[in-house]
Amino acid sequence: MCYLSSSPGCYLSLLNLPDTGTYQVVVSPAGAVSASYTLTLSQDVTGTLTSTPLALSLDAPGREGLPTFTATAGQNVAVTMSSIATTPSGKPVLMTVYNASGSWVGATNSATGITLNLTNLAAGTYSVLLTPLDAATATLSVKVQ
Repeated sequence: MCYLSSSPGCYLSLLNLPDTGTYQVVVSPAGAVSASYTLTLSQDVTGTLTSTPLALSLDAPGREGLPTFTATAGQNVAVTMSSIATTPSGKPVLMTVYNASGSWVGATNSATGITLNLTNLAAGTYSVLLTPLDAATATLSVKVQ
């Protein structure tokens, strides 16, 4: 869903889609109004998270980051995003963590930097979805400890 107050736009995350296939995008304004749109479809920026910051450039409206990290059973992990710069400036970046089965583990957001502490994780590979809000573009760093 997109709202008129979203500036410069809005986004929709489509996780775990096959790389090949035919997809259809339907845009339907609410009510009897006319509208024009610019749609951008972007692949996620990926990488592997370690204790060394991973620099990500989310350089197109709606482009998201989706780096991963691996946890052992019972491990506590701190996921930190920092050095956030967005266009337009001051837009927050939403950080959402999913486990190997795609279930939500935790989330937070910030326009400057923040740490999300995850405790007693199950063994497996975790995905960290990094979404600049309102379809802003962003550069940032992210790491795990």
